[in-house]
Order: sequence, then structure tokens, then C-alpha cells
Amino acid sequence: MLKVKIDRSKPILVEAIDENLDIQHGSSASICFRIADLGCSIGPNTFTSVKNLIEAIKQKHQIEGQTTRIPEFQVFFNDHVDNDFNALFTNFPPDRPNFAAGVPGSFHSRLFPKACLNFVDSANALHWLSHAFNKGRIYYTNEHKEVGEAYSKR
Repeated sequence: MLKVKIDRSKPILVEAIDENLDIQHGSSASICFRIADLGCSIGPNTFTSVKNLIEAIKQKHQIEGQTTRIPEFQVFFNDHVDNDFNALFTNFPPDRPNFAAGVPGSFHSRLFPKACLNFVDSANALHWLSHAFNKGRIYYTNEHKEVGEAYSKR
């Protein structure tokens, strides 16, 4: 189910990168593009999300005629400290187009130094907000007011 949502959101991600990423100036113009995947867990969905993001960034470089300036990618996979990061790293696709690091800890507190990341993704973790605020009901259309407020604050 989550894979379907990731696939459906890919065109939105590509459009957002195309419209908003400035590869000519600022931190996006560097030789290393740093991505944080907050709430990554250990399953294959995190790899699909990161792959989609990297493909969109590379596509943006190609559209802008910057094929010789495509950066290397460093991805920080974050989850709670009890996440099995060994399983995550063991399951990496052999052709992964990034350098990877695990960052244990809650993403509700600060995990990284200021201005060190180019892109932060937490889409795969949003269902946990729903789980926490919806008393176990992960997805439904008639949410309580507090649920909507929690999503808007995150």
C-alpha cells in the first residue's frame, strides 16, 4: 500500500524539484547533495523514495544542461534508536546511487547541524503521526480536529 502511495507521489516530487530546486546557486549547486530520509524504517519503501528523489534531481540537472555538474549524493537514513540499521544496510540495493549513513533518534528533535542538508523527506513517516493521534486508526476520511492540527504542525 505504501509503495503505491510512493509511486503516485512521484510526479508531484518531480514537479516540485523541477520548479523549486535552484541548481545554479546556493547549496544545491555543490558537488555533494545531502538528503535526509526521516523515519526510514528498514523496508524497501525508503529505497524507492530516495531513488525517486535522486532521479528527479538528476533530471533537473539534465533539463538545465548541467550534466557535467551532477552532484554525488549522500543520504542520511533516520529512525528511532531501536530501528535495525544493520537490516537496513544489508538490504541496500547493490546499484544504489548514493553514499549512506544511519542517524538514530527522533526526528521531533534536532538531528543535524544548521544548513547542512539540501533536502529532507519524511513522507514515509507521516502515517505514524496519524497512528499516534488517531488512536490506532492509521487512515480514514473523518479524522478528529486534533489530527488535522497535528498534520499541519509537522
